[in-house]
Amino acid sequence: KVVLATDTTIERLATILQDNPRGIGVFRDELSSWFRNLTKYGKGGSDVSHWLELFNDGVLRIHRKTGTPKYVGVRFANVSLCGTIQPEALRTCLAAGNIENGLASRFLFVAPPKRLVTELPSGLPRETVERWGACVRRLVDIELPLDDKGRAIPFGLPMTDEARAAWDAFYLAHQRRLHDATGAYAGALSKLERYTLRIALIFHLIDTTDDPLGDDVSPITEVAVRSAVSTVEWFIGETQRIYEQWDEPDESRRLRRLVEWLGGRGGRAAVRDMLAAKLYRRADEAEADLQTLVRAGDVETLLVKRDGPGRPGTEYALRRRRAAS
Repeated sequence: KVVLATDTTIERLATILQDNPRGIGVFRDELSSWFRNLTKYGKGGSDVSHWLELFNDGVLRIHRKTGTPKYVGVRFANVSLCGTIQPEALRTCLAAGNIENGLASRFLFVAPPKRLVTELPSGLPRETVERWGACVRRLVDIELPLDDKGRAIPFGLPMTDEARAAWDAFYLAHQRRLHDATGAYAGALSKLERYTLRIALIFHLIDTTDDPLGDDVSPITEVAVRSAVSTVEWFIGETQRIYEQWDEPDESRRLRRLVEWLGGRGGRAAVRDMLAAKLYRRADEAEADLQTLVRAGDVETLLVKRDGPGRPGTEYALRRRRAAS
């Protein structure tokens, strides 16, 4: 069984899925190369349509010009893609038509603010690692029903009445939010609605498989649905923040990066620190942006007495209201 791939073509992915009806995960340490490869398939064709179909657990159809067999078809094709990418590289990749075609809205974006690491990583307790390993093994070993040709097919799980009520409440509230949204953000919200049920299923299966006496086919609980709703609400806020950044004017983006950089190093720095970090190439450019933030009330100027003779140095610090946010 294959559960994780790191670098594979869409043709190879189809053959792997034929032998893994439960689906697989694909991890790319750098997603920018994955985006670039989307348009290299078939001498001018594109893999984008295949990946859009994979989001729906649909049918992956590959017609090969070389090799055997010439046609590969996979029902219920299920692939989860995960990876990392720099914010500016992501903006460039998505600007190449990948917002309009709906690809961007299929991603769950996570862009935590940069923070200075001041403690050594402690790692996970052994008990947690062992429990997680046992949980994954039980999930992989769940038996799927077979069709009349002996092929594994997925099956659905019902909800409890309480879980259904929690989902209905979220759905109606989300419809009002979706009605007021526009543009690419509206497209992302529609996909996040569907993610809620998927994430509820994940929470439910982890709970049941973590319990030695858990039932693999028990109804999805209210706890799982509410946990999924809380998770998706967080993703909605994160998605809105990221989409707004894509539409920022250059000056606003530059100022935001400066504020984030200051926050990541404890809230204060001197111009020389910004030059050393390659945040700016020239001191006057840094000073100009800092003065803009000072006038806006986001940053204050500090005079710092240094060791030895000479005048105090100048540092800039985020004001408390900004540092707290």
